[in-house]
Amino acid sequence: MARDEKDHVVGGLSGVMIWDWLFVSLIRVSENFRGQGLGRALMEWAEREAGARGCPNTYRITFRTRGFYERLGYEFFGRLEDFPPGYTRYFMRKRGLEAPRTTPEVAVPAPD
Repeated sequence: MARDEKDHVVGGLSGVMIWDWLFVSLIRVSENFRGQGLGRALMEWAEREAGARGCPNTYRITFRTRGFYERLGYEFFGRLEDFPPGYTRYFMRKRGLEAPRTTPEVAVPAPD
């Protein structure tokens, strides 16, 4: 989940890791926060987390945002037309995710 400064949920990502693949089943960013890099940040977080857990590959099925995933280094590998009618589903994948080389910094609250 991604939250704004008032602790409101403004984005999120859901996925499952199975057979060395992370399948991103859902990614959503509130309309007011689109175009600011939040979707990219969510995907990069998921990829780092998958890599850290020994899952080297990821894939996504999309019908509106093929270009978004291509800019993140995903490759197109298939399509399913008219699902739903009038739309094409694009199958995108990215191989070779690596575990992070350093531990990310975490903000720790100051003691009272």
